[in-house]
Order: sequence, then structure tokens, then C-alpha cells
Amino acid sequence: MFVYSIIKFMKKIWWLFALVVLYAFFAAMNWLPTSLSPFGGITTLDMENTPTVVEEIRDIGELITAEYYGEVYADVSEVYLSLISKYGDKYDDVPDSIRMKFPKLQEYIIYYAASKKRLNTLTASKNAFTEYNASFKAIADKYFQDKETYKDDYVQLQKARSTFLAAQSRLSILNRKVKENGQALAAEQYKFDRYKKKRQLVYIGRGWVKAGFNFADIADNELHITSKKDTLHIVLPLPKVLNADINPWFIKDEVEGFEVFEETGSDFTEGEAKYVKNLCISKLISEAKAKGLMQKAQTSGYETLSNFFNLLGAKAVTVEFAKNNKK
Repeated sequence: MFVYSIIKFMKKIWWLFALVVLYAFFAAMNWLPTSLSPFGGITTLDMENTPTVVEEIRDIGELITAEYYGEVYADVSEVYLSLISKYGDKYDDVPDSIRMKFPKLQEYIIYYAASKKRLNTLTASKNAFTEYNASFKAIADKYFQDKETYKDDYVQLQKARSTFLAAQSRLSILNRKVKENGQALAAEQYKFDRYKKKRQLVYIGRGWVKAGFNFADIADNELHITSKKDTLHIVLPLPKVLNADINPWFIKDEVEGFEVFEETGSDFTEGEAKYVKNLCISKLISEAKAKGLMQKAQTSGYETLSNFFNLLGAKAVTVEFAKNNKK
């Protein structure tokens, strides 16, 4: 009796069941308006509305398309040499704030200036030897010709020989100066190396470099879009490094991001330690770029953006990167 009553009731509201089935079918086919769809609907992009396309791109925000993990070394002597490269080898030109952070900078400058002077002397002597060696070859060739020409003329032969021997002696002196200056430079560099080893701080840095695009910050003149019907052509700036980070712990409580590899001497300032760590990050970025990070970011970015706009309704997508962009 109960079953009969249920069947009778269902016959009265058959239209409601049919409506539910139709609703489910239209929802599954994504034919319902966004407001009626249980899934919110999938909005297709109007390819001919360029401002809309630009806004969609900006809404992506930061897009990481390639990552690199690496391990690098940096030491405090590299930091001091980079400061000399920045401020020059005159201690009086160094700002007081830098002098406070780097108490050994004046000594580094003294050693550096001495090595630089030796190097300049060596370079000058090498240039003098090279220049005279070219002239000597011409003198030698003429002498061997004169030996045949004046083989029966003793006076002329002796004159030619004297000219050749004088040139040979001068070349020998110049060559000896090159060797002496090279030895002097090596000795100066050895003293400098010994000085650096007496007080050394070396860090190992382990971390990640992430590259890609920050579309939220892209200027209007960096983004070029051509759209027609269901075809989209985008010109973007080249990818850039978005983040380079070496955390205190690379693997929590197991592997340190920064680890002291060598420490000799004492009284390292906070500025010295900080700059060595920053140098690790700079080296990590350079290593990542050398290993092809930016090329990978560009290739992956092309594929990701193409797929993204395909999903938004573009059947044909081409993504081009501006070659003159320096980022």
C-alpha cells in the first residue's frame, strides 16, 4: 500500500523530476548562465577586447616558470675585494659607514695596491718585450741576409753582426725584466694570500632561485597584444629572477641554508658576515643563469601562457618575448 502511494505521488510531480534531469544535463555541458550553474560557469575571454585580455594577464600576478637549486661558497676576502672594486684603492674615498663595518679594509687596500702596482709593472714589461721582439725579428732577418751579402767584406759583416748582437742583448734584458717582474708579482700575491688566510670566513649557501614573470608590475609599454576573433598574439618582456633565497634552514633541523665552512681569526663584524651571505645569494643567481635558468623560464612561460589562453577560449595563441628587454 505504501509503495502504491509513492508511485501515485511521483506520477503527480513527474515534471519536477524531468526538470532536475534537464538541469543536471545543462550544468554538465556548461550551457547554464554563470548565476545558475552549480560550478559557477567557465567564463570565456573576448579575444577582440584587448583591455579585457590585458586585465586577465595582470590578474595572473607572479608566475614562476622555472626554479634552480644550488650550493655555493663565498668568503670574506671576496667581499673586501668587491668593496675595493666599488670604492677604489684610496681609503680616504671610502664612506665612514663602510669603514665601521669592515675594519680590515685599509689593510686590504694596502696589499691590493701593492699587487696592482706589481701587475702594472709586469704588464708594461711584457708590452715592451712584445713590441721589441717584433723589431728584433726584422733585425735578425736582415743580419742573415747581410751574412750572405757581405761574406767577403769583413768590415760590413762585423758591423751587421754588432747590430744584431746589440739587438739580441736588448731583447734578452727585456725578457729578464719580464721574468723578474713576474716573480715580484708572485711574491706580492703570496704575501696577500697569506694575509687573507690569517682571518678568513667562508660560508656555504644552499638555496633556490625562482624565475618567471610578475605581470602585475609590467608597464603598459612592455605589454603588446594583438587579438582577432579566436586568435591571440602577445609580446612580453623576457622573464626575470623573481626570488633568490637562502633560508637559515634549508631542511628544517637537518640541513642549514647557511653553514660556516671555514673560520680562522676572530672578531668578525655583523656587516662582514651579512655581506658574505649576500655574496652567496649573488653567486647563486649567477650560477642559476649560467645553468640556463632564464632559457627554461622562457620556454616554460610560453607553454604555460599558451595553455592558459587556450582554456579561456583562444584557439590560436602565439607568445613572443621582446629581445631588447634587459630584465
